[in-house]
Amino acid sequence: MIITTNLDEVLGRLVGKLQDLNNPNGEARDLMLRQVASDTVAQVTYRIHTEGLNSAGKPIGEYANSYMKTRAKYNRSSSKKIIFSLSGQMENDFGIVANQANHYGLGFKNTVNTDKAEWLQERFGRVYDLTEKEKAHANLVANDFIAEYLNG
Repeated sequence: MIITTNLDEVLGRLVGKLQDLNNPNGEARDLMLRQVASDTVAQVTYRIHTEGLNSAGKPIGEYANSYMKTRAKYNRSSSKKIIFSLSGQMENDFGIVANQANHYGLGFKNTVNTDKAEWLQERFGRVYDLTEKEKAHANLVANDFIAEYLNG
């Protein structure tokens, strides 16, 4: 009795998919990075601009009483927790950006907001770095993408 398989064909397809994932300019890698960035940007935006937490998961700080009057003029909440938001411009501009290597990351499209974020971080500490929880979630998203891609 002779048994035939398509093992060579299956392995060939699997190796091809792994090579595409490993290729810095591969379509699969591009899709995976976009999915990770898309999923992560919402978490980071919420953490900073709603919860007011830094990259260590701790409160960024509290607004001074004198600054609360300025916030009231913009119809912002009466909460004193610092959320890096007055006009809404920074959080609306924060999103997925392509870096020089044509990969995806999180950042600002407007350089004025990039400068503001850098100044704020000099004053209040690291805020826009991913938390350990956000890093773990990004890895989970990437792993799920890879499993689905290899099985699809």
